[in-house]
Amino acid sequence: MLFLLASSAMAQLPAPVKQGHPRLFANQASFDALKPQLPNLPAAFPAAGGSISLDLLAKRKDPLDNVNQAVFGEFSSTRNAFFIRHVDSYDVPVGAAAESIGFQVGFQVNGQPQYLSVARVDLKPDVWSTIQLSWNSQTHKIILKVNGIVVPTGWRTVDGTGATAPIEWKADGQITRIAMRRNETMRNFRLSDSGGQELWQAPAMDALLNNAWYDFVERVNGRVATIQACPLIPVSQPVPDLCNVATGSRGTIYESAQMLAMAYRLTGNAKYLDGALNYLDKLLVTPPVSGGEWSSGGRVGAMGILYDWLFAEMGTRTVPDAVGFGSYRDLTAQRIKETIAADTGKGYENLYVSMCGYQPLYITSTSFDCKKKPVYEQWDRSESKPSIANFYISGHPFSAVNNATVGLLAIVDEHPEVLPMIETSYAHYEKGFLAARALISVDGGHHMGFAYGVSSIPERLLLWRSALENTGTAPLLQADWQSRLIYPYIYGLRHDGSFPASGDNFTTHVSGSLIGQLALGAVADTGDGVAGKFYRDHVLATRSSHAALIMERLLWPVQLPTAALESLELSRHFRTSGQVLMRDTWDYANATLLEFKSTSFIAENHQHFDQNSFTLNYKAPLLLDTGLYEEYGSSHWWNYYTRSIAHNTLLIFDKNERFTRGENEFSNDGGQWFYAPKQGYPTIEEISPVGPNALDGIVRYENTPQYTYTSGNASKAYASSKLDMANGFVRNVLFLRSPSFWGKPVTVVFDSVRSKQALPATFLLHTAKDPVSAAAGVAALGNGQYQLGYQPGQERIVTIRNGGGMLTAQTILPLNASVRKVGGAQEGGNGCAQTDLATGAAAGNGADCRFTVRRRQADGSYLWRNQTAAASAQQSSSTDVGAWRLEVTAPAAPALNAPEYFLHVLAVADNDGGAGPAAAPSATRLPAAANTEALLLGGQLHVLFNRDAAPAARMDWVSTLASGAVIATGLKPGAHYALTSAPAASGYAWSLVEAAAGSGTHASSDQGVLSID
Repeated sequence: MLFLLASSAMAQLPAPVKQGHPRLFANQASFDALKPQLPNLPAAFPAAGGSISLDLLAKRKDPLDNVNQAVFGEFSSTRNAFFIRHVDSYDVPVGAAAESIGFQVGFQVNGQPQYLSVARVDLKPDVWSTIQLSWNSQTHKIILKVNGIVVPTGWRTVDGTGATAPIEWKADGQITRIAMRRNETMRNFRLSDSGGQELWQAPAMDALLNNAWYDFVERVNGRVATIQACPLIPVSQPVPDLCNVATGSRGTIYESAQMLAMAYRLTGNAKYLDGALNYLDKLLVTPPVSGGEWSSGGRVGAMGILYDWLFAEMGTRTVPDAVGFGSYRDLTAQRIKETIAADTGKGYENLYVSMCGYQPLYITSTSFDCKKKPVYEQWDRSESKPSIANFYISGHPFSAVNNATVGLLAIVDEHPEVLPMIETSYAHYEKGFLAARALISVDGGHHMGFAYGVSSIPERLLLWRSALENTGTAPLLQADWQSRLIYPYIYGLRHDGSFPASGDNFTTHVSGSLIGQLALGAVADTGDGVAGKFYRDHVLATRSSHAALIMERLLWPVQLPTAALESLELSRHFRTSGQVLMRDTWDYANATLLEFKSTSFIAENHQHFDQNSFTLNYKAPLLLDTGLYEEYGSSHWWNYYTRSIAHNTLLIFDKNERFTRGENEFSNDGGQWFYAPKQGYPTIEEISPVGPNALDGIVRYENTPQYTYTSGNASKAYASSKLDMANGFVRNVLFLRSPSFWGKPVTVVFDSVRSKQALPATFLLHTAKDPVSAAAGVAALGNGQYQLGYQPGQERIVTIRNGGGMLTAQTILPLNASVRKVGGAQEGGNGCAQTDLATGAAAGNGADCRFTVRRRQADGSYLWRNQTAAASAQQSSSTDVGAWRLEVTAPAAPALNAPEYFLHVLAVADNDGGAGPAAAPSATRLPAAANTEALLLGGQLHVLFNRDAAPAARMDWVSTLASGAVIATGLKPGAHYALTSAPAASGYAWSLVEAAAGSGTHASSDQGVLSID
């Protein structure tokens, strides 16, 4: 690499970098504030004699509490120790004359079934009580007081009688764990020796924080043991993940350093310092080019956090001879710079390329930066100017730049030459990464869905806010969208703590630390009470381990305000990202959740070809976003998982269409794709409404307590050779939250399709279980395909059951539709033609038919292949993988330039446990004018859709009802309409006609919707 020429004029930071260490994410005051809150008792316990005292606000048992929850110590017959614990059966219930919370105080002798001493204590609930307990092995006395009153205790003799001496006992196996029931509070805990000398005290104790501390210490101890057991330089592969700092995950590499340094800062325990330096040794000896930007970024971030948080300790210690020479501080700073500057021989794998674009660095004694400042805004692809602007929306550079910045901000005091690159990084944040998120996440949503949509934005913002001086105004880089990032997760939470499987979907649970970050970021920035309550009741409450809470309390030491989720509307539209989330209740376990997605742009990376798709969940996934996220870029990923065929959207198969990227041709699923001038990795400007990657996305959205209506236009997501680009595929979704004619939500989906080549469209529904119907028979067609044998004029209703939920899906249009189910694990005993996992080539038959797609052959014909999925290390749950899909098509192809319409009614219910078709709400298609699609639901609600592309000035239909409720969509926004009903030969002729405003007219909404009771 050549280091030539001076950098161009540098952008200035908005404030100076703070002096001193630690300063990244937290300072010494942050650690000092957290320490007293932790149950970090001294290692040397006064076993022969001492006392503890505490004040406890006793509470009734919460469903999440452990059985017989300990307060101090643990019940164990294999230790000489004592405990204070709840005994659930001692609790006297509410309303009883002597309502109380029961405890047991027990002293145990190693190996003996009898207690040395045991007593019962009853405390009043919701009242502060003081417990004092002392023990003396020389005098053989135990003294227990509750609120100053002595509770009788004893000291067991050798045989339990007065004829023998007291048992000789010391608390030499004492567990010093302090815990409580979930809603209890403790204060004024004191530990003293037998002489009354106070050894440790805590003014206040938090039950959850205590549990978190013990979980954290257990995890750190495990990491220390694993890391110290690994050789400095591995001589063979594989090595444990925690020790694989050469090619391992950047997250794991960084997290280990962060945990070890934090454990030392909070305890002063030399074991953790030694563990941190042992880990640093492994980082320092790793060649800077190892692992590409993914792993090297993790190493730079890890070295940066160790340098900053252990600054004093690293300056006084010399590295081992096997590592190098000089102090840890000097060698770490050197390695940080060397790793950022390392040239792997593969440009995209270089960490500095993620910062500078494709250009060399300029390195002198006074400057460490890009040769030229990269272009941050309005980058022209046709020019040769370096930029990473095409990675502001997606790709690795955001994480790579962040990790590099951690390292650079750590060492800048002692190495001011790195300041120019810090300024480059800040410009990337301000003009690039955060500007992109401000556009995409204006309401908090993300185009990649829930797994990759959750990010460490709050922590990345905290990096700058903690490292730079406070300017006295608003926090650095603050914007309104940041506090909204938690809201897709509030709205999208499913019954089991998971989220819809939109985009590339690694296992994502509400208990995750990144979701906790988003909630705490909203609380810290805006005092958001809904975010605070969601964090407490759903993030914290569902964690199996609370170790992450220690970091959360260190970085965001905020009080949690609370506001009821019920204060929110039951639906929200996340603009640009194109998510519309609709639910009927905030009772997550029993809620119906409908997710509709139509993003305003298309990009590669972890976004799928899923425009105008939807999923539905009630007590289980009923309509799924399918496939398995086994490996990014795999054959399954390219040919099925990311493709439209894996989603509940539409396909328009054209045998002449080619789905190619570079020299590779992929399956022809008839779905959405990238076509010039669309870019796989677009810039901010390219996803703007006038950019080449722009889509129409959500074009209508309206929410009321009774319904949510939304409409998406995905026309531009398909090839222009197939669909009209203005109105080729418009999907209307009406979510009826609590219809009077059905016990659960009912969703109506109306699609209009305008093909250029008379190509028939296929409507898809994906399920986890085999759907059942009342069709006369099922014909096996081969390749996992089964034709449902509906008769002309027969209702086309399928029943889908999964877990505790059930769905009926009724096809109203096309008339006499062809309904085919595809998938399963067997197909007539012959299975399906498979795809080789390693090569993607055709393979023999196998039982799996879940992921079948068309693959073009050398002669231009197509054959169905099951696009086999490998085992996944990223997606542990198979809940959303799917097993079946329903394909609905018209009985004949449309006439040239003639539109096609699809109309479906989806009704949720509790699983009836049956095996056959279930009852569905009545849905009758009504005679109507050419521009009107009219449906009578439940014999009482008229639902109207506009079949034309232009907003309707008039709708006409005939109903059996003379009166009744109406929901009309596709009208002129903000116009007045007159509604009339008059007797006709076959019922009543209804008209909804635009009219001048008057007392007898009804005004449509700004979304062109009119609801009349």
